[in-house]
Amino acid sequence: MNLQRMVSAKIFVLLGFLTIIFWLLSINYTPSIDKILPPDPFFFAKNLSVFYWLSLAPLFTLLFLRLITSTYEKVRRLLDVFLIGCLVLVIYATPCFTYSLPVYVDTYIHTSASLKILLRGHTPPSESMMAASNEPGSYFFFSVFMLLTGLDSLVFMRYYPILISSILLLVLYITSLKFASPDFAIISPFVYTASAYGRIFHVYPANLTYVFYALFLYFLAFPTGRKRESKSLMLLLTFSATIVYILVPPLLFLSSLMPFIPLLWKTETKRNLIAPTVILVIWASWLMYVAQGSFAYIVSWLKEALSGPITSKLSASLFSPASVRIIPLLLKQAITVFVISTGVIIAIFCFMNNKKPLKKILIIGGNFILCCLVIFAFFVFAPEASTRFYSFSLVPYSVLVSLYISAGQITDGIKPEKLRQVFTYVLLVSMILFLLIVPIVRNDNDAGFYYPSSSLKGADFTVENLKGNVVWVRQHLHLIEYMASRRGVLLEGYMGSQQNENVSFISLSRYLWLHNESAFLLYFSEKVIKDYDSIIFNDYEDAYMVMSGEEKYVEARALYEQYISEKLNRIYSSGTLRVYSSNR
Repeated sequence: MNLQRMVSAKIFVLLGFLTIIFWLLSINYTPSIDKILPPDPFFFAKNLSVFYWLSLAPLFTLLFLRLITSTYEKVRRLLDVFLIGCLVLVIYATPCFTYSLPVYVDTYIHTSASLKILLRGHTPPSESMMAASNEPGSYFFFSVFMLLTGLDSLVFMRYYPILISSILLLVLYITSLKFASPDFAIISPFVYTASAYGRIFHVYPANLTYVFYALFLYFLAFPTGRKRESKSLMLLLTFSATIVYILVPPLLFLSSLMPFIPLLWKTETKRNLIAPTVILVIWASWLMYVAQGSFAYIVSWLKEALSGPITSKLSASLFSPASVRIIPLLLKQAITVFVISTGVIIAIFCFMNNKKPLKKILIIGGNFILCCLVIFAFFVFAPEASTRFYSFSLVPYSVLVSLYISAGQITDGIKPEKLRQVFTYVLLVSMILFLLIVPIVRNDNDAGFYYPSSSLKGADFTVENLKGNVVWVRQHLHLIEYMASRRGVLLEGYMGSQQNENVSFISLSRYLWLHNESAFLLYFSEKVIKDYDSIIFNDYEDAYMVMSGEEKYVEARALYEQYISEKLNRIYSSGTLRVYSSNR
């Protein structure tokens, strides 16, 4: 037995070494990206070096051997942490090193808000940025992290996905240890990574709440003798989630009820409902007395939802993607259907066949079904938010898969055994397949969300040199705001028209977006020439609009820019960004 373990240890070390070496080679040989991306959803996958794909082979082999080989507990824990580290490097760190700058528009918005908190010493006014004033928790975290580490904001934004993904996957692993067999808890981080096709690990408040949610489930499973400790920690997590993302506490409230479903008719249950009630009170108090802007928004949204069918203000063509994007969208839909269907099947199997850990089954299975109901509700009333709660559903789903695969060890087993084994293989094979297509389903929209360095330089030029009235084509004031706050300058205004000390910004395509009239740009030309001193164009918009299926916008903007160039002088060009001025 000792000889077998020695051989296994050597194989583990060799496979781990190969994974790291192949990954380092992939980073070295993958061309760095710093340009306007073509509207090709497969661009990132095509750009990857062959060593990236080679690094996956020893990683999957290492995971497989870890599942079938018995080792000492300490060795197993170390190996699991190493596997999570390799997973983070290969899947989440690769884009961070491949792109020269952070990917995702929201990254600049939220980092700018965090820098403004450092400059001011307090949160911004609600009308400037409602999220940072109503839900400041994550912004405090971002700003304090940059302050304590001394990291430049661009460096922080670029590598933040590595930090937050490492934390979440480790917390998921620890949570899985509470529910599943230690031999199979490592499956949970891999399942989450394989199924999470959204770009959720940029600088963004919601991804912190994924960690809170996983920890909440962990404390919810504490044994009866440690209820006081678990309730205190759950309330602390509730407050943290409330000041980070206001929509999460209702989910935590419903989650806290799951263990008591079989006891609803017993009088002692009333005592157990104290913690859920406090959760609700914390959330409602913050919503009514602090996050009043968010409260007003939720009320107006509910009124609109109850008054009749929801009609989107966005152009329908934005939801009719270009043909080149159909394949990634179909893959995402297939993953979603697979996750929801298999999750429901696993929950039903566990409820029917597992007698021992009923509380754990209620917590993890009940939470997944609860998340599915929330996804469906948002899909009907607010489709743009449904993907966000899909990411929440993956927390209980990944733990549920680990619990199911280890069911034969910690429970009476799921019968028939043959069917259970086949279903287990289906889950594991699908996990591998989903991990293989991550560069396609997670990076298919990069063309619309990546600012090359020339765009940042142009925004910096704008902050330093432009005075008077400025029009920025499409709503990218946040890029100027970020460069201003990075320089230590406070510049307010986000989308729409905002007055500042010396500069007035207006976003033309904000109106185009609402009015759904491509010709609106040309119609607005005379007013722009008359009232505004400078016009700014960012070329990557063309790629973004083509990706969204709005080709008419590109044609209209080309005509508009031609008209502007005849009336104004070009004073700056960076290749991706051009600035025209009247020199008045």
